[in-house]
Amino acid sequence: MKTGTLMLACVLLAVSAVHGQIVETPIPGDPVAIDTGLISGKVLSSGVRVYLGVPFADPPVREFRWRDPQPVKPWKGIYHADRKPSMCMQQMRAHDLNHYFGEESASEDCLYLNLWAPPAARPGERRPVLVFIYGGAFVQGTANMANYSGENLARKGVVYVAMNYRVGAFGFLAHPDLSAENGRKTSGNWGLLDQVAALQWIHRNIAKFGGDPENVTIMGQSAGSASVSYLQSSPLAKGLIHRVFGMSASAIVNGAAGRTATLAEAERGGVQFQEALKAKSLTDMRQLPADVIYAAQRAPGAPRFQPDVDNYLLPAMPNQIFAAGQQNDVPAMLGYMRDESTNALRTAKTVDDYKAAARRLFGDAADAYLALYPVATDADVATTGATAAREAGIESTMWFQTQDAYNIFRMTRRWTPYDRDLSDKLSDTLIAFAKTGNPNTPAIAWPRYDPANEQMIEFGDSIRVRRMNTVGLDFFAAHPAAALPASRDR
Repeated sequence: MKTGTLMLACVLLAVSAVHGQIVETPIPGDPVAIDTGLISGKVLSSGVRVYLGVPFADPPVREFRWRDPQPVKPWKGIYHADRKPSMCMQQMRAHDLNHYFGEESASEDCLYLNLWAPPAARPGERRPVLVFIYGGAFVQGTANMANYSGENLARKGVVYVAMNYRVGAFGFLAHPDLSAENGRKTSGNWGLLDQVAALQWIHRNIAKFGGDPENVTIMGQSAGSASVSYLQSSPLAKGLIHRVFGMSASAIVNGAAGRTATLAEAERGGVQFQEALKAKSLTDMRQLPADVIYAAQRAPGAPRFQPDVDNYLLPAMPNQIFAAGQQNDVPAMLGYMRDESTNALRTAKTVDDYKAAARRLFGDAADAYLALYPVATDADVATTGATAAREAGIESTMWFQTQDAYNIFRMTRRWTPYDRDLSDKLSDTLIAFAKTGNPNTPAIAWPRYDPANEQMIEFGDSIRVRRMNTVGLDFFAAHPAAALPASRDR
């Protein structure tokens, strides 16, 4: 089969990789001395060195639930980083989803990262570092997924890291009492603080694995892509990130529907959550079993646990930070996938269905939408609806060369030689971007971004440069929540 056409604005990028089999072979030169002790990993059959389940913060359990990530306690002896960690507390995935790769344990003890280093990497070599942040609407996701493996990218010379971070109520509960206890009068964003802690670990330790702490590219998909723009907006990430690549989502939005919550709004949601738990205090809430917290966050009427403008990690709304030029100003690539997601605009069959969907999604702005994406006959609906769903924001993974992960348990896709070749070219352009900030390769020439003439590269049956539908994209930027597609991978 041919993959869906990959549409990329010439300002950002995306990623994915192959599921490697762990070979029980010690790494020459191990153990590595990091800042908390000695650590050893394993060698894959490709020669890539892998370190799985490396702690970058102490477990956020008991009294440390809903607190900043704490420093790892140094250990004696050798830490054997040879197995994947538990994912942070969340639901298991249905077995027929694209992103089901076997069952994983879930635990609050989950602040670990997985690291892949090239076969020839040596301490102090200063190779570019790629850091992947998973998606999942901030309520699920794990660094352990087979399609997030870094083996093939490491084979091409970069050091690759995938981190875990807290999600759902565990990662984003704000509460007035939490704000009062930490001394800075803020709360929430624990999951984003986990991401910062992982970047700080990378800054301190990555040179020991051959990586360059001054050349770190962060990239993410869906909520991971939104995390990329949150980190780019945060003063806490200054000096820790040097390039960014976002896939299919962003925190930089306009309009009330898609903005980040304020601290006060998030705290009200936390009080509501406490009442639902019938807990008298934070101490009581911290004593509850994790499965009780998880079940309550999924109950009807539960608050939505998302990042908030906490005046610490996020000093203002991200779009305001960018408008004022106060973001971490680094090279960026952005992209989306044509057929990754869908919504009511795409599933409509008739003109009447299409117009009704537009009015449900956009309310008073429906007429403006229909002027941008008109349909005259029922035959127009499928094409126009697909275009609108696509341009509202979506993307997939060909960048990691991990296509075979989707066929681990059953044949879901028959990859063609063209698919393999395209994936190889995409990973090359990702690595070029990570090395220099310039994604151009001998096989793919990227146009330089020009706000007066916005263009994108379309990767499909051919690779071509196209003009971006700037007017349509501006419309969806102003109505982000209404246009948000429902991903097939969730």
